[in-house]
Amino acid sequence: MLSREELEAMPDRRREYLLLDRLNEKLIAAKKGFGATDPQSLASFLDAVQHNREVWNAFALDVTHRDNSLPSATKKLVAELAVVVNGISNVAIQQYSETDVDFLASINRVVMEGLSLEPQSEVSPPT
Repeated sequence: MLSREELEAMPDRRREYLLLDRLNEKLIAAKKGFGATDPQSLASFLDAVQHNREVWNAFALDVTHRDNSLPSATKKLVAELAVVVNGISNVAIQQYSETDVDFLASINRVVMEGLSLEPQSEVSPPT
């Protein structure tokens, strides 16, 4: 586990990558108890989905700050992804859905891939 000082010294992209990686570990661990009806398995599932949702809500809030230096197209995409993550999280919780947990983890993985690339100038999203 990294210390607070080590985390604060990291570039934002690296810190966000590590956070998404830990969220995916948590989502995958929650899937191991799927189908089980014991309270601990359900609690782990709910905690993983809710934690993932909270992080995406924080990402969405962060891109609204005036001092956020991300390109406007990227900000828009992050905000739209947060809306998608919230919707999928609702379905996952309501239906106790393994498929939706996989989808949440895949969104995180795609974003992690983007975070691992070198930043580029603003690019317009596809229409």
